[in-house]
Amino acid sequence: FQAEDGIRDLVRSRGLGDVYKRQKCDYPNKGDYTGHGTFVTGIMCGGNNSGSWIGVAPNSKWIAAKGFSDEGYTFKIINCMQWVLDPDGNPSSDDAPDIVNNSWGKSACDMYFESIVQVWNISEIFSCFAAGNDGPNNETILCPACYKDSFAVGSTNECDIINEWSSRGPSICYENIIIKPDIVAPGEMIFSCTVNNGYKEGQGTSYACPHIAGAAAILLSANPNLTVEEIKEILTTTARDLGGPGKDNHYGWGIINLTKALSTIDKCPKYLHIHKSGYISNVSKWYNWGYNAKCNEPFNLA
Repeated sequence: FQAEDGIRDLVRSRGLGDVYKRQKCDYPNKGDYTGHGTFVTGIMCGGNNSGSWIGVAPNSKWIAAKGFSDEGYTFKIINCMQWVLDPDGNPSSDDAPDIVNNSWGKSACDMYFESIVQVWNISEIFSCFAAGNDGPNNETILCPACYKDSFAVGSTNECDIINEWSSRGPSICYENIIIKPDIVAPGEMIFSCTVNNGYKEGQGTSYACPHIAGAAAILLSANPNLTVEEIKEILTTTARDLGGPGKDNHYGWGIINLTKALSTIDKCPKYLHIHKSGYISNVSKWYNWGYNAKCNEPFNLA
């Protein structure tokens, strides 16, 4: 993506690299064996080499940490979550990310990762978590999406209806009083890239979540000074309400409406990729134009 004052680098210094004792975050095979991470990254910031724009925030910079083994086991997740705070191990450098997408989760109430999610928030690192694919029953939300301090993302189909498999709230922690997810985004028939220079369609809350990460990147491009709490507030208060009135355990606050979210920000990105109906929809069916009412100027594909 490109803001009015140029391309914004998605990494900023947090100065909190010594909050946790730094641990090594690596795995002998550093490649993407399953293609899951590649697909997710394409949704966040992919370009148009396929002939169609696949990324919400193209041209944004990204880094990755491999927390799972090739077999899908939780190999070094906590190490990688700590590594995110200070990737190069130098607290004085400018390398911590603004946004962390988490397209993973665990069933049952596991509070093991809660403290690092809280530290990310304190460090002004916006993070979002896939709700999980264990629906349609209630209390199927995964952790860390289940945490009160996490921003959980459920999935909808092309008709803006919650997918049957999208996990529901309430959170199985905190005596079931925390409503989850927080928001929903498209997660079915999503077109993105995969390994070996391929492209395909996929579905899952893993693919809904990076829509929110990309949207957060666009908001930060418009206003780099937004805090984590401000990003959450903008996304939730401008979401289009679905399901019951207000926040509910199927849709959260509703489906993301990026055009409306941007209308609350004074600065406008010059180039955006937004569905003309005003919200992010199936990325393979986006229109190539849009309009930001507050900024009163058109925006087009870069």
